[in-house]
Amino acid sequence: MRILYITPDSTNSGGIARVLSLKLNYLTVTLGYQIEVITVCKTAKKPFYPFNKAIKFHHLGSGKSIITFPSHFLNYCNKTIAAFQPDLVVVCDAALSSIIPYFIKTRAPILFETHVSTSLKQVTKQNLFDKIRFRAVFFTKKIAFAKYSKIIFETTAGRDEWQLSNAVVIPNPLAFISSNLAPLNQKKVIAVSRHSYEKGIDRLLYIWQKIIQTHPDWTLEIYGEWDSDLKYQKLAAELKIETNCNFFAPNSAIQKCYEEASIMLLTSRSEAFGMVLIEAMQCGLPCVAYDCPCGPRDIITNGTNGFLIENDKEKEFVSKVNQLIDNQSLRKKLGKQAKDDSKKYEISTIMKQWVQLFENQIKGLED
Repeated sequence: MRILYITPDSTNSGGIARVLSLKLNYLTVTLGYQIEVITVCKTAKKPFYPFNKAIKFHHLGSGKSIITFPSHFLNYCNKTIAAFQPDLVVVCDAALSSIIPYFIKTRAPILFETHVSTSLKQVTKQNLFDKIRFRAVFFTKKIAFAKYSKIIFETTAGRDEWQLSNAVVIPNPLAFISSNLAPLNQKKVIAVSRHSYEKGIDRLLYIWQKIIQTHPDWTLEIYGEWDSDLKYQKLAAELKIETNCNFFAPNSAIQKCYEEASIMLLTSRSEAFGMVLIEAMQCGLPCVAYDCPCGPRDIITNGTNGFLIENDKEKEFVSKVNQLIDNQSLRKKLGKQAKDDSKKYEISTIMKQWVQLFENQIKGLED
């Protein structure tokens, strides 16, 4: 099978690039698919996550002006399609996704997989103009999405935001299988997130300030891409928690970091999925997360494999973290169940769903 992917960037350390690497490597190595990828990132940039050498990349770059880029982008896509003759085209949160199904020249089914929640967009739009613009973009995209053969969402809540008849849900796969169960005996809490507003690291730091008032011997480790002005490091200093809070760059060996921690925290304002949750659960960590739209509620069963906290209820969040810190047997009980529950995200299980979808689309069948 020949599949062309269209995506903004495959080189960064974010969740989209991570999932793309996992899926494309599986399709290429395990199933022998021919995969080509169009991106707008620069050729010289080395990808953070590994991609099999059999995968062919077309790095378009983004040097064109905002006026000339759309036609340049679409012409490039159509030339690549004419040369490659894919059986399927998969658009992955690409630029111009609202016009791609109208101007791409192919008889192959065109699928769209989204890794962004509409709620995520809303929390990053603060003024009236941006809110109006968001609603206009949402309306335009909803019309365009109906033109795709299928829209693939990561969660049921994400699917329900759009209410599309051509929508299906396929969650993200695990990046690794851990043969170990974290001992949960280290006085260490972990969070994995880039430093952007919707990820809520500011909320995490205020929570941690309250945690260490009663547990000054515990440490918080935060892994993720830093923002340019280091505002969260500065906030940690202002809150006087810098000795109990360490910031680290993205780590390609993040599995070991999970296994050395005892609790995982997620304080996002919005999550399309929450891949870091299933990774932590695979290592046997109990997770405490805000019930933000949309991802955590699909992953965490409150009180069974972790704690799901009503959004913005900081006092309750602090209480549950303190409860886990004070009770190692509870940590182990929830952590064991978390590991068991994470098995449904193993890549072989998830990729069966993708393969079935691909085959049905080529055959013209409904799912």
